[in-house]
Amino acid sequence: MSKHFIIGYILLISSFCYAQSDSLKKIADKNIYARQQLLMLQKEGTVIVLLKGKTRAMEAYEKAGKTLLVEEMKKKIAITNRTLVRAFNKYWKFSPVLYMYNDDIATLQKNGASKVFVDSLLKPSPFISLTQSYYVFMDYGSYYIPSNNTSENQPTKWKKNQEETVQDPTQSNQSITECLVVKDKNLNQFLAPYPNRSASIMGSKDMNNLVAALNRRFEAFLENK
Repeated sequence: MSKHFIIGYILLISSFCYAQSDSLKKIADKNIYARQQLLMLQKEGTVIVLLKGKTRAMEAYEKAGKTLLVEEMKKKIAITNRTLVRAFNKYWKFSPVLYMYNDDIATLQKNGASKVFVDSLLKPSPFISLTQSYYVFMDYGSYYIPSNNTSENQPTKWKKNQEETVQDPTQSNQSITECLVVKDKNLNQFLAPYPNRSASIMGSKDMNNLVAALNRRFEAFLENK
């Protein structure tokens, strides 16, 4: 075996070991960051559950005089909102929780002291306020699977569309519907390893299962050291 071959082989193995070590370090760093975020949420943060408000579609139907259709849409949204509140009240133990309509996101982002929150009966309450500086949004909707072009260290970007907050389709065209999706203050969807969504459990769309499963996922992530 030639001397040059041995040297080349050693360099190749060294390069592979370095790349593997660097990859493991990135994974470890991401896990540490996700753990820090969850600890902050658990100890001094709040989950803000986004309730569905009036959509652009409803506004368009109202202008077109289709009042019966609008009323049906409002009833369905109200059922979803009430189901969300009941499920979080019963099964969310990880952190304090507040409720607000997604219509008021911009107001809260401009001023954290804004009176935008509602009580368990979905009624606006001036007595409920955001007292913690750290919070995450919990949105019931579609989880957009990050594309291969998305940087490992960057959150998937979202933008305001006609009816709801959705991810930029240039970054992902795959989604999972009816999930609880965790987003930061700027509505960026959290990426792995942060336990960022709770998909349907065994094909069930039961909201209690979704909330309980995500709560367990948060707790398990912190317990898994």
